[in-house]
Amino acid sequence: MADALSETDMAAVMAEKDAGRRSERPLSLKARLSAYPPPQEMLDLHDCTAADAISKVESFVQTSRGRGLKTVKVIVGKGLHSEGAAVLPRIVPVQLGRMKHRQLVLEYRWEKDARSKSGALIVYLR
Repeated sequence: MADALSETDMAAVMAEKDAGRRSERPLSLKARLSAYPPPQEMLDLHDCTAADAISKVESFVQTSRGRGLKTVKVIVGKGLHSEGAAVLPRIVPVQLGRMKHRQLVLEYRWEKDARSKSGALIVYLR
């Protein structure tokens, strides 16, 4: 039969375990993203309708996750050649937000940190 721990030994073991839990703080989102690789695959949505773009983004993210990719780029364009207001730069982030809510996407950001400077989104997959 195994020897039982004394109360003092048990308290020491539990204190050590609790101290370890407190020191294991979860990484911040910024720290987690810095560990991700640069985009490993790219989807270009130029000339797509809004409905096609939503469908293609959904399929692209699902397929990329299934292949074990961590970071992808989605090119929506800036809308400089669009007739009227650019649609894709507005709807693709909405779709990515839905996918983030479903925990398929960890985060997404404009490539140059601003929609006005970039026509592409970097997508960090879960």
